[in-house]
Amino acid sequence: MLSWLAEAHGKGILHRDIKPANLLVTDDNKIKIVDFGISKNLIEDDMKLTQENHFIGTINYMAPEILKGQNPTPASDLFSLGVVFFELLTGKNPFPVANKIQTIDAIRNTQVEIPDDIKNLLPE
Repeated sequence: MLSWLAEAHGKGILHRDIKPANLLVTDDNKIKIVDFGISKNLIEDDMKLTQENHFIGTINYMAPEILKGQNPTPASDLFSLGVVFFELLTGKNPFPVANKIQTIDAIRNTQVEIPDDIKNLLPE
């Protein structure tokens, strides 16, 4: 199911903006990732991916390391995908707060609890 992301990462490409709007489901139920507008090639591009104190992407789906000023890695895309999966399972974002500053703080400092009704559906 995640072969599209593994393929991009295998080529050194970070998407950097994985969110529901950038994932399309085809008629044959395959997931297509779109909008590589802010993606970076880790092999060819300068490793300093963003300016200090500037975020590129959708904050609600950003990994904590990016919000702490560190460079993104393939794990950052996986975190974003995890947020998407959380929303699919629960119908809500795991960091539902009022503004961007609170969202950044929640992502950087909050341990997300899996709701009980979801825990019962997950294998042990």
